[in-house]
Amino acid sequence: MCADKNDCHSDKIKFSIIIPVYNCEKYLRRCLDSILNQGTDGYEIILINDGSSDCSLYICREYAERYSNVFVENRENGGVSSARNTGIKRAAGKYITFIDADDYTASDYVKTISVSADRMQAENYDLAVLSNYVQENISNKSVIRISRVNGEISDMNVFFKGLCQQRFNAPWNKIFCADIIRRNNIRFPDGMKSSEDGMFLMQYIKYVKRVLPVNKAVYYYAKNADSAVSNTKPEYINDNMRMHKEIVSFAKENCPQYIACANNETTERIYFIVFKLLCKRIDKNDISDILESMKSDLKSLNYGLDKKNKCKFLLLKYRLYGIIKKSIGR
Repeated sequence: MCADKNDCHSDKIKFSIIIPVYNCEKYLRRCLDSILNQGTDGYEIILINDGSSDCSLYICREYAERYSNVFVENRENGGVSSARNTGIKRAAGKYITFIDADDYTASDYVKTISVSADRMQAENYDLAVLSNYVQENISNKSVIRISRVNGEISDMNVFFKGLCQQRFNAPWNKIFCADIIRRNNIRFPDGMKSSEDGMFLMQYIKYVKRVLPVNKAVYYYAKNADSAVSNTKPEYINDNMRMHKEIVSFAKENCPQYIACANNETTERIYFIVFKLLCKRIDKNDISDILESMKSDLKSLNYGLDKKNKCKFLLLKYRLYGIIKKSIGR
């Protein structure tokens, strides 16, 4: 018998599931049960407790004691990027995927990831994208199936367009090759309040030649529409522009025809962030100061905009906050 369960399983792990955990005691058991009820062979779950102040750490340790493939890293709060990076360092699998602790999985999630990983290895795919998922709206209990793919993403031209439109940012619907991440020291950027997922993907995509589409909805994403407004921070504006610069840099080298798509998407996002900040009654002068500090960057967005986003660009440019606040139905 092994003295350390790490030694028992390290040579049997096909993929690692990294789950950042922060004050999610209400949902954590649902998340873990949904995975572990599918068996424990061939994968590991790495729980990164990011300084939770509720009972999340207790739950993590409870599951680590019960299951030989569950491991816990306890750390001071450092944010989701830092937590995921800790999980990457700890991961022993050939492939890596991520799950958010308030989400959960379908009964065939483990099988789907395992089969997809086998195909990635056999056919030399560098990335797999689970193009469909199920969205559960916590506020009104509705459940809908969502597809983020128009066309076949194995066509890299189609995939590049989706990247420029930020349609593939989330890490939880992907299977990454651990070797690509480690060899190129790819990490989630610390310090960003938003768009850190997309920044990670844009680093990773530089080394991707083939993408495997997985057309099964095996992930349940819990969306809280109320928290989306209440959690919005002024820093999101800078983070989104930082993300935009990364996308444009990639597009100039690989798909310049989609720069206009990137401009439209970022204009849409920044406009919506400003709208949500106004709903939170953030001081308009503070918003104006941020926009003024980014004046030259924002100016670069004014290329290839459709009529809708051209209007949004002008409303932002001239700080017409009254119109912005009334322009989106709540």
